[in-house]
Amino acid sequence: MKKIKHAALAVLIAGGLSACGGSANAPKASLETKADSVSYAIGLANFPPQMRSMLIQQLDGDSTMIDVLIKGVYDGYAKSSPKDKAYAMGVNMGQSFSSDMVKQISAQMFQDEEAGVLNGANFLDVFIARAKDQAPALDIDPNEYLEENIPLLQEEIMNAKFGSVKEDNEKFLTENASKEGVQTTESGLQYKVITEGSGETIKEDQTIKLHYEGTLIDGTVFDSSYERDEPAQFNGTNGLVKGFKEALELMKVGSKYEVYIPQDLGYGAQPSGDVIKPYSTLIFTIEVLEIVE
Repeated sequence: MKKIKHAALAVLIAGGLSACGGSANAPKASLETKADSVSYAIGLANFPPQMRSMLIQQLDGDSTMIDVLIKGVYDGYAKSSPKDKAYAMGVNMGQSFSSDMVKQISAQMFQDEEAGVLNGANFLDVFIARAKDQAPALDIDPNEYLEENIPLLQEEIMNAKFGSVKEDNEKFLTENASKEGVQTTESGLQYKVITEGSGETIKEDQTIKLHYEGTLIDGTVFDSSYERDEPAQFNGTNGLVKGFKEALELMKVGSKYEVYIPQDLGYGAQPSGDVIKPYSTLIFTIEVLEIVE
């Protein structure tokens, strides 16, 4: 019995909870014979008491859709020829192209499954071309094309959505560059020396202990070792945000700098957490305490 336990439930959920259309009366159930009772027991083994909640979860939490689902199950039970199965499989795929696939890829590309950018009909068009062994509309290497063009599309969408943020941060950096004591490196990193230390200059492979506080141009604090009342320790500078790494490698032990990191040396067009928007300038006060090793 262990081999069949919950197998039917797995098939039901993996099949997308969908069946081909049409209508049918409920199949006749019976408990008159030993075979009938064994059949019922198999059903109990496959469909656990928590099945309703599992199904509602698959239906995006909408319990009112249970009756619709049951009608579909009845219809699918009555229509199980190879032709009916092929049709039901196609319905499930089409639904996936228009909703699930678009949402999942949008979440990956734009951190928003409802971005409304991608064209699900094009997924469908490629599927049909492949299924019919026809030449696709675009003669490209998809991996190479996506590697080159996904960043461009992301930039386009982020510019449309956060263009004002980008303008405000660029204006801030332009004005900040002319302020007394602010220096600008070749990469565009800006910094101001508050205290120049006399210790060893930081190298990328050294473990360092430091205090820091990160803010946005409006003064919002997004991270602070001072607030945690505990210095941070980094095992080398590789892996840090580019601008933060560059700033550390300018500093000596005992130094305290204020650093202004342009978005292209920070997180760029990508948000970070709930506070840092795309194109944000990152402002850090950094105080190097010691080289641990």
